[in-house]
Amino acid sequence: MAVKRPRRPATDAPKTAPRPPKATAAPSGSFVPLRSLRPIPQSVDAILAEIRRIYFETTATSIDADLQHAVALLKALPDEDTRERATVYMEGLAEMRKEFKR
Repeated sequence: MAVKRPRRPATDAPKTAPRPPKATAAPSGSFVPLRSLRPIPQSVDAILAEIRRIYFETTATSIDADLQHAVALLKALPDEDTRERATVYMEGLAEMRKEFKR
């Protein structure tokens, strides 16, 4: 014959030591792809060439990271006149992102 044990109420639940917080992934807005951690080129022509390379090599799976990298490069440009030279590529990346998200 099986011995029946009385059930404990939920308030008598055994107390355990608090668990340390789990390591969580960084919020989606703060994701930085490893390839964007390369040092930002110092010359304007090198920055524009890198933005152009990103534009031609981006794919549907890499568009978000590529766009973030291109924006970081754009911010490194010294003045508005040089930023205007990258406008075509930046608008193209934004348009690709719209199309890939459909």
